[in-house]
Amino acid sequence: GYAKTTTNHVAKIAGVSIGSLYQYFGNKDELVLAIVNRHAESMLELLRTTMIHLSDVSIEEAVRNFIDAMISAHSVNPKLHRVCLEQILNLGLDHLLALRETSIELVRSYLSSKKDQLVIQDIETASYVLVVTVDSVIHSAFIGDKMPDLSRLGNELTDLVLRYLGVESLSGS
Repeated sequence: GYAKTTTNHVAKIAGVSIGSLYQYFGNKDELVLAIVNRHAESMLELLRTTMIHLSDVSIEEAVRNFIDAMISAHSVNPKLHRVCLEQILNLGLDHLLALRETSIELVRSYLSSKKDQLVIQDIETASYVLVVTVDSVIHSAFIGDKMPDLSRLGNELTDLVLRYLGVESLSGS
């Protein structure tokens, strides 16, 4: 855990001198922050890549693909993701909020391009609501003791989002 981890321990496991470690990271917080940032950037890259391919598909498919990408992003290394979430609380929420804002901007851009097909009027608020809701449900799935079936979770989130947007779901429910 964070409290018991020392830079000396990290240097030993990495097989480098403590001096070499300090050339790159001034302290344990900087090292943890670098890990959090790398993990967050890999998740964002997956979401950005997904968004590129959504402009030519139906809203139903786009929502499902985006939710699947969110689940996949959290599935890459769930243990690391959990540790990152725990450590963000030690380091401050700025990084989490920046990640959230980037996700909101991706969703806002997409919804703006489809506005004439949606019942929502306030794209800004809807983007916030959607990102926070989906992210919260997925985080809860990954940090809990009992992991729900991710396919079913994806189906439920897809239906939730499509109903909120006023779009008929693929399952017709």
